[in-house]
Amino acid sequence: MVTPRALKPMNPPFPAWYDANSKCDFHVGTEGHSTDNCRAFKHK
Repeated sequence: MVTPRALKPMNPPFPAWYDANSKCDFHVGTEGHSTDNCRAFKHK
């Protein structure tokens, strides 16, 4: 079973990988990366 995790919002300057148009379902809709690109989810 996978439990979603909330992350703190990031503030500028953003890292190179940050994408404000992507949202991660694993991180409860947090902006910055997609679920497909989520390292925490992939290594769960």
